[in-house]
Amino acid sequence: MVCTGIALTRFDVLKRLWNIGDDSEFVSQMVDSLREAPMKKKTDFICTLPEQRSIKIKVEEVLSRAGDVPELLSMGWIDQAVLPDLLKLAEGGVKLRLILPMDEKKTPDRGVRDALKQLQKPGINIKTNNMLHARILVVGDREAIIGSSDLKTDSLDQNREAGIYTTDPVIVRHAIDFFNMVWEGS
Repeated sequence: MVCTGIALTRFDVLKRLWNIGDDSEFVSQMVDSLREAPMKKKTDFICTLPEQRSIKIKVEEVLSRAGDVPELLSMGWIDQAVLPDLLKLAEGGVKLRLILPMDEKKTPDRGVRDALKQLQKPGINIKTNNMLHARILVVGDREAIIGSSDLKTDSLDQNREAGIYTTDPVIVRHAIDFFNMVWEGS
């Protein structure tokens, strides 16, 4: 097996964790693991409409399960709708990295400004990016919500919003990579 770059690094980490030196043994171990417990992927369309609040429900579910992950990533505006959950996660040791779509032309509303004041705590890193339009929430390396919704009251309760929730590890990894590229440029 010939691998380069990120794949090689990830395979080497797994080989060390599994205490395997040989590539063919590593591939056999991966195949056996998948046969024993196939990856369960879940992907759902979620939305905010007057009669449906599936984005809000999914955000609440995801945040309630996030206490055991090392890091949570979010792009977009945040207000009191999720602030208590984020503060609780940070106090529990979850590292938060947030990117806000802010510049001199895009000033946050009062709810966002109030939330930002409360998010000025150790373990919570906030950057801004004036070209940001993406809205992503990634919990560890296991779940992601990708869509149009900010983590704000109006997006979760009133606006017409749409998105995708997924546990597909490939999509989650791509969301993390995208977040990190934007983070570096912010």
